[in-house]
Amino acid sequence: MRTTHTRRALGAALVFCSATPTFAQGDALEPNDIAAQAVTVSAPIFLSDLGLAATNGPVGDVDRFSIALAPGDQISARLVDPGQSTLDPQLLIVDASGVVLARADADAGSSFPRLYFTAPRGGIYQVVATGAGDDVGVGSHSQSGPYGLELQRVPTDAYEPNDARAQALFRPALPFALEARLDPADVDWYAFPAAPGAAYVARVSAARALRGQIWIAAFDANGGQLAVSSGSVTRFAGVEFGLVAGGTAYLAVSGAGDTAFVGQHTLSAPYEISCVERAADRFEPNSTRASATVLTELPFFGSPEFEPGAVGDVDWFRFAARRGDQFRIRTSEPGVQRVGTRVGLFRASNGIRVATASVVSPSDPFSELVFRAGADGDLHAGITGRSDDDFLGNHNEIGPYDLRIARDAYEPNDEVVQAAPLAAPGAISDLVMVAGDVDWFRLELPAGSLWRISANEIRGPQPEIALGLFDTQGRAVRRSDGAGGGGLPELLIASATTATYYLGVTGIGDAQFQGVHTVAGGYDLLVEDHSVRLFAVSAPSVGIEGSQVELQGEGFTTERDLVVSFAGIAARVLSVPSSTRAWVEVPALPTSAVVSLGLRNLNGSSSLANSFQFVAAQPLLAGQSFLGSVASESDWFGFALLEGSLLDLDVRAARTGGLYDARLAVFDPSFRAVDVDALLTRAGNGSRLRMKRFEIPAGQSGTWYLRLQSTGGVGGAYELRSARKIPAALKRPAPTAGAGSGRSVELGLQVEAGALLSGSAYFSAGVPIQSVELLDGARQPIPGSAEAIQIFAGRGEVKLRSIAMPSFGDAVLVITGPSPEEMLGASFTLKFPKPKGQVRESR
Repeated sequence: MRTTHTRRALGAALVFCSATPTFAQGDALEPNDIAAQAVTVSAPIFLSDLGLAATNGPVGDVDRFSIALAPGDQISARLVDPGQSTLDPQLLIVDASGVVLARADADAGSSFPRLYFTAPRGGIYQVVATGAGDDVGVGSHSQSGPYGLELQRVPTDAYEPNDARAQALFRPALPFALEARLDPADVDWYAFPAAPGAAYVARVSAARALRGQIWIAAFDANGGQLAVSSGSVTRFAGVEFGLVAGGTAYLAVSGAGDTAFVGQHTLSAPYEISCVERAADRFEPNSTRASATVLTELPFFGSPEFEPGAVGDVDWFRFAARRGDQFRIRTSEPGVQRVGTRVGLFRASNGIRVATASVVSPSDPFSELVFRAGADGDLHAGITGRSDDDFLGNHNEIGPYDLRIARDAYEPNDEVVQAAPLAAPGAISDLVMVAGDVDWFRLELPAGSLWRISANEIRGPQPEIALGLFDTQGRAVRRSDGAGGGGLPELLIASATTATYYLGVTGIGDAQFQGVHTVAGGYDLLVEDHSVRLFAVSAPSVGIEGSQVELQGEGFTTERDLVVSFAGIAARVLSVPSSTRAWVEVPALPTSAVVSLGLRNLNGSSSLANSFQFVAAQPLLAGQSFLGSVASESDWFGFALLEGSLLDLDVRAARTGGLYDARLAVFDPSFRAVDVDALLTRAGNGSRLRMKRFEIPAGQSGTWYLRLQSTGGVGGAYELRSARKIPAALKRPAPTAGAGSGRSVELGLQVEAGALLSGSAYFSAGVPIQSVELLDGARQPIPGSAEAIQIFAGRGEVKLRSIAMPSFGDAVLVITGPSPEEMLGASFTLKFPKPKGQVRESR
């Protein structure tokens, strides 16, 4: 019998605090729809497996959480998308009387909200999760779906008071970078010594949800405004400025709309501010053709700038060209200030212009020029302001820009016999398409492989190119284009045998790949390995041969386009009913080679069912849920667990078509049954079949397995919820002797391979920290950790930016200083990045 599974991944983040980590199951927190039922929480915390129901009696579902805050306490509250959720939620903060004090819907780049809130007075506040449109939290919505809730406390601003220019925080040297916080009616001032004639760049960045809501301005010592930026385009705001005579320069940060920088705003959020001196243009003097900067090698990349003066600056560059060479010249904006450019190409021998390109508008701040040389000889590239048609400096543009000049290194390749080699996998940049051009490449694809070949079209002007893949006999194997609208053309090709192919790139409309087009522009090529690889484990494979299994992935087209191998042995593809599903037949396999990813038992044979745990163990992470159904077979799940961990499993029947009878069993990493339940029977739809907890014994870290087996041949739908609890996830032994005269505090963390670890440890402000190390279980430094550690002694914080964990087990953060035992707390997070290019998690 065919069965369909849909997996809902919830809570892909664990928050480790100085206390025991907190996990919660959504249904276990209900009812919490009214103020009197609010669930009491603290921060920091992460609650996974929460959800809103479409209807909850006469109105929609509302989830309420209460938190105690002191006056001035600030929290960050965020609803987290567990993955593929259709929920459109809203987040509210209300006081004890039910008055809504803060509201947020969608964060920029996400459909899930985030907000920052500062408590105006001490007391109990409620964080309310509800559906879009329910602005007062009474359930007036029809939203339904899962979510997670994250609450964090925001550290106080250690640099207050600096609300007036006279109180500005003085930084004696550049560069500087600080983390601070802006409160309603607050203006933060900073100052530093500016050198005469020097140019500076300062910018302030905040969370994505605050895009365009934070402003920065530069002032001189007399209060004269030098520059201001509102940051309306990106999530940072920036200014470029200088003092002709030098002196003290001032920076002010405020909320959007406060044009006078006197605190007329209601923004409340943390931010980062930085200021650096802008480097001088190392290519000057090159303001005339005679003084052009000579480029002896291409590609060239640099950051010139338009210098201020009586007339606008023009930058000139000179390079050699041969007949048939194809060039690409591109400018772009690197900084916080819009700089419009025009690019011109001239013959060095006589000054005749041969090509021009310019920026179209300030919202499109770059220009690109492509050109094929008709003769040998040097060329001059001139870059000026976009209004300067004659390249004489008639413009008022000031500031830096990025410049790239590249020669297509693969020309000539206009004929198949000139095809340039293209590696698989591989990538090529700085390719140039001109009118009438066809580019040919040769690539070798191994047997049993699946490949995606794509062209990344570069804007300005936008080329429209087509791809064609041909065999050695000139027969077309695949064709693709960008549909004429600037899309990205791509090909998906399966190679059953090792073979040579020729890839042609031309303009759209050139169906015969003979150069009949007028397309011009630069592009990149990318060849990616999309082969379906199913990894083997060492276990018996009795009874698997000849079984039919369903494989789920993406990009499937027809039977001949899909190559599947089991432990390196090719399998017969039976059918491909959709782009995400395929049916294959398992070949004869060695006794130690067994597929362990993405397969389902479809023929119901007893021999296959008996060894099914070796075939289809579904990997789950802590806090994830799985929605599925079973008939006469079993479903298997794998959990990566550390010794001493507690795993909670909650099996519930679905509300419609729910599973009636089942058995639950737990197996250790050697597939020995350690816990087998008797028959489980539910009382009604949505009822719990079984809540199970078991502890991983010492020395048994690894992948543990869970089998859910229906009985009686009835089957049905179910939901499996999981939560892993690690009682000693954060350990803090007594201080010990450390490096030099210092003492050490060690924070023990339990981590998983591939997870991203980040977080902070908090100390009394001013505690001097001598060193911080992140070590693995063998007390060796974790690669890349030194660059990820930041020490902010001024505000008493050690921060660990996101770093990938190389192994599964223990990690130790060692903090050494004269008195690190004054640590106030710590908060660390493990996040599991979504896998790419693999078989989908849903089955």
